[in-house]
Amino acid sequence: MLELLAAATRDDRYVLEYDKEKERPKDMDAWLTKQINGGIVKGITKGENRLGELIDKLLSLGRSNEAREAATNPTRRMELYREYNIAIT
Repeated sequence: MLELLAAATRDDRYVLEYDKEKERPKDMDAWLTKQINGGIVKGITKGENRLGELIDKLLSLGRSNEAREAATNPTRRMELYREYNIAIT
């Protein structure tokens, strides 16, 4: 599967040395863990940036009570994201 991905993307990061004894690519677990962890870090960063943008917007409008709500109430936070068109970037 990774070889197909490498061929399709012309990206050799996906080509791993094959371990015939274990019948799978060498270091695949490490590679997958690295990819998953990298995605988690990116997701956390994007979420923090989004919340920061919302809090900054609310505070600049003098809506500190709603900023507090956004920080503590996930449902209200989502409503405010929609109200101010703040998307994940």
